[in-house]
Parts: sequence; C-alpha cells; structure tokens
Amino acid sequence: MPYEQDDCCFLILGKEKALLWDTGIGIDHLRPLVEKITDLPVTVLISHDYFDHIGGNAEFDEVWCYDIDTAISHLTDGPTAEEMEELKTEMQLLSTVMDISGITVPDHIPGKAPTGTVKDGQLIDLGGRILEVLYTPGHSTSSIMLLDSENKLLFTGDMYYPGPLTAIDEDSSFPDYVASMRKVADRAADEKIEWVYCSHKYGKYVEGAVTVTKPAAEKQTANGTGETASGTDLTSWATLNEDGKVSFSLADAAAYRTKGASKATPGFDVIDYGQEDYVFGDSDSNARHWSVWVLKALQENADVLEALFNQ
Repeated sequence: MPYEQDDCCFLILGKEKALLWDTGIGIDHLRPLVEKITDLPVTVLISHDYFDHIGGNAEFDEVWCYDIDTAISHLTDGPTAEEMEELKTEMQLLSTVMDISGITVPDHIPGKAPTGTVKDGQLIDLGGRILEVLYTPGHSTSSIMLLDSENKLLFTGDMYYPGPLTAIDEDSSFPDYVASMRKVADRAADEKIEWVYCSHKYGKYVEGAVTVTKPAAEKQTANGTGETASGTDLTSWATLNEDGKVSFSLADAAAYRTKGASKATPGFDVIDYGQEDYVFGDSDSNARHWSVWVLKALQENADVLEALFNQ
C-alpha cells in the first residue's frame, strides 16, 4: 500500500477461513483486492491501533483487536483529525505516486467498532492453520504479534521491522518494549522461526544471511574473583547525590555517547525516502538517526537547548 514508510498488510489463508493482518491507511479500497485473492470468510486482526493500520477496517464485517479499551475506542471512532493531518503531510512525500494513481487523501476515514477481541496466548484456528496471539506492548499498549509455529512464520506488526524502531508515543513504553522483544526472541528461537513478516520497510531474503540462535544459558554457581571495577567509568559525567539519586546533564550524556559508550552499527544502511536524516556508522563512529519531527523540535527550541547541551 503506498505510504512513505511502506505499509504492509498480510492475508493469511487457512482451509476454512482467512485472516487479514491490518488494513493500512484507508486511502484506497482494500476489500476488492482481498476478494480477488480468496472467497473464504475474512476476519481482520489489527496489529495495533495506530492510524496507518486501521484505515480500511470499515470495509470488512469482522474486525478484531487486542482487548484493551484504548484500542477498542480508537477503532470505533477511526483516525482523529490530528492523525488525518499527519497522514496528509506524510503522503506529500509520495505526491508523484499519488498523481499517477489518482489516489487522494480524504478529510475523514470512518472507524468500525471491533466485533471481537483477542488476548495473549489465544489460538486462532483458520482450518488446518493455527495462529497464536503474542501480546507485545512497547511500541503501543495494543501491540500484538502473530506466531505460525507450524510454518515457522512470525508477523511482527510495528514492534519489529528492518529500520529504526520507536517508542515515542503517549502509550509507548521502552521497558515494555525490551521485555516484549526478549519474550519474542525466546519464542522465535524455540520455534525455529524462518520468516519474519513486518508491517513496514518490508525486506527480502538474502542468500548467506546469518542464522540467529539463542545462546544456551550458563549457570552462575560461584562468586566472581575480580577485585577492581570493570566496564565504562561513569564518574566523569554522573553524580551520586546525598539522597542516593543519580543526576547528569544533557551535555555530559551527549559527550559520553560520542566518546564510544554507544557503539557504531556495522552496515547501517536503512534509507527512509527522505523522511529522516541519517549519518552512517562505521567502526569508529555512531550511526545516528533523527526523526523529522524530533529535528523540527530541536530547531524550534535551539535557543533553550543550546544552553543545556553546551553548558
């Protein structure tokens, strides 16, 4: 589906039913395409309730999401006015594609009240094909993944794709993100997952790709023998206060990062059609990425932030 980040929806077929994983941004009709592919009854399942995944919901009879009030409410109401403005702004990056296709962004995209909800660990039987729901909060509170154990497939939504991942919205949680990815990494290794289907920046199989395996756990049965501190010395930029709290300045934190605490990403090669600005990493320097919105905020508040970063 045309979108500045690529917007991927997946039609998963069983012998008796089909499941449509997300419905995209809603600026074109998705149901006729689905009906060309299958005549099986289709249930929509939303990976999470962000506007670029729920746009086509109203075209379908059965729409499910994770069982959480915020997602249910958002699906019912549809994209907000602010989200529609964001969509219009982002689609300007694809103006040539829009002109050629004749597609326009409407002022309003209708919502649809969910007809069903799912929970963590729930099994969805499509007839000869079982999908397991994995609750994976972090990117959003309603984020889920789908695991197809028999076919060694994992559908990740926005929790994972080959590009910069974000936990920057009001309902995002970085600690939840870490916990969810650990949970999924363990399951993926245990199930010997072979293919990962992402909802953005969809990649392709590369011959000679390295197989990622989960290392075996090693029991710690004795205390260590080290007598001196190891690791990176933080004393030059972090201060331990009398009340036991640690504090540091933005300038110190930035300096600490550029001095090597955050290592470069080898082969950092994600390009995002001009949405973001990248500085590529190498063996000596970090790969950096600024969201266009973060960059805008930095520029608008430069007079305030300059003192914080350069004190």
